[in-house]
Parts: sequence; structure tokens; C-alpha cells
Amino acid sequence: MKSHFAAAMLMLFACNAVAESDALIQIKRSPEVICADNSKKDQCQETVKALIYAVNSIASLNATCESNKELRQHMNQKLKDQCDSAKEISEYAKHLQ
Repeated sequence: MKSHFAAAMLMLFACNAVAESDALIQIKRSPEVICADNSKKDQCQETVKALIYAVNSIASLNATCESNKELRQHMNQKLKDQCDSAKEISEYAKHLQ
């Protein structure tokens, strides 16, 4: 019984790794795919890459701000405003799907 459970868990982890790998491949190819018909492909691809980077940075900032509420008490107003903006942008991005 334990071996069946271990095998099932191993397959689950393997499936998750494959899914993550596929997602990474799709993200890496997205600038090329999005800009396929654009007359300025290089510029378009750099813009898409910059957007991906910006969204990741905002998501990371939001995760940091949300994970440590105690830290917020020690922030100055500028940092609190940045956290609020990151949360607002993250919430907006969640509803785009």
C-alpha cells in the first residue's frame, strides 16, 4: 500500500514538473508568438518581455507586502503607497482572464 502511495505521489510530482515546464516554455515563446505579425518584431518582443518582467516584479512586491503585515507597520508612506499600488495592479491582472 505504501509503495502505491509513493508511486502515486511520484507521478503527481512528475506531472507538476511537466506542467511547470510547459508553462515556462509558453512564457518564453510568448513574445515571439504575440509579435509574429508585427512589422517591428524586435521592438514588439522587447516590449512584451518588459511587460512580463514588470508584471512579475509587481506580483513579487505584492506577495511580499501581503505576506508580512507586521512589516507594513514599519514602512514609510511611500512604501505603503507602493504596496497599495502593487495590490491594486495584481487584483486588476487577476480579472483579465
